[in-house]
Amino acid sequence: MFDNITTKEDYTDLHTVLEAVMVLENMESSKANDIAKQIIELLSAKAKEASLIPEDK
Repeated sequence: MFDNITTKEDYTDLHTVLEAVMVLENMESSKANDIAKQIIELLSAKAKEASLIPEDK
């Protein structure tokens, strides 16, 4: 799903989604909480790859 992400802007978008999912995680529904935790783990791993992308000159 995120294999074609190549720019810092893409990772900024992922960070925004991650913040939204963290709000979902805090909801009272246990199912929403479980789904949010899985999405957070996935997005966090992908966001860490941003440091490997060279800066534009």
